[in-house]
Amino acid sequence: MTLLQNLNHFVALFLDTFRQFGRGRIWLTLLVYFLVQWLVLYAHYDFLSPLFYGVVNTWLDILIAIGLVSQVEADIFTHYPGQFLILPQVFSWARLLVGILFEGLVLGMVAVMFRNSYMREVGEDARPVGSTAAGLWVYLTIAWVLVNAVILLINILVPDLAGSFVDGSPRREKALEFLVIPGLHALLFGLLYFAVPAVAVFRENVLRALRRSLKLFLRRPLTSFFLGGIILFGPTVISFIAVRSQDIVTKFRPELVYWVLAAGLLVELIAYFFWMGTATRYLLDVSDE
Repeated sequence: MTLLQNLNHFVALFLDTFRQFGRGRIWLTLLVYFLVQWLVLYAHYDFLSPLFYGVVNTWLDILIAIGLVSQVEADIFTHYPGQFLILPQVFSWARLLVGILFEGLVLGMVAVMFRNSYMREVGEDARPVGSTAAGLWVYLTIAWVLVNAVILLINILVPDLAGSFVDGSPRREKALEFLVIPGLHALLFGLLYFAVPAVAVFRENVLRALRRSLKLFLRRPLTSFFLGGIILFGPTVISFIAVRSQDIVTKFRPELVYWVLAAGLLVELIAYFFWMGTATRYLLDVSDE
């Protein structure tokens, strides 16, 4: 495809997804998942409440035991305003656990709903959403874990590998943080962009879904790259803000950290809608060619 054809297809994917904006079942599914994540965040925010104190303290003990949080950080978390310095770190691990348990299933359900909506336009019968996604839960979870593992590895490995190159150079540090790492996120997310929805839409195993996603990327790399970049843009901006919890605590109100994280959950809800919508539309377009 020419550059203009890629651009036209890219725009068409988002326009087709925008046309599904009124699908209440899709938004309801995403909203329920948003509320689950928000409840986990609120438990960390109000951990002194009798409802949450035991659970959050047990969670901190687990994080300490496996080395994801130090004892010093856990102690800081239990005191105001230190709680908000550590909140993004502690909540990120809790959210990852929730994601492993439920997010693949939720995204699979949303992908099937998009598939049904798109295929209804050409007269094809709808598939049962819950049973289809539930039957593929393990595959959906594995695909979701792979996507997130790639992004997590970039966040861990790239700064270490580039450490000697950027040390002492603020410009290089900013370029690494704001250009190189987000660019790698978009590139590798673009490679795996279709893996999760392919499992749900075509009811295939993880290996076939990964192969399909890689083939689509190689076929239209620019489209896949920019799809990944657009979907990640909002969550990345929120992440940049959240990791600066020390600046927020010292220069503004500490509680603002909580609101930034809550806003991040809302931004991700919207991102999930457009990820599943554009990816499912793309998969169906290619299957018809």
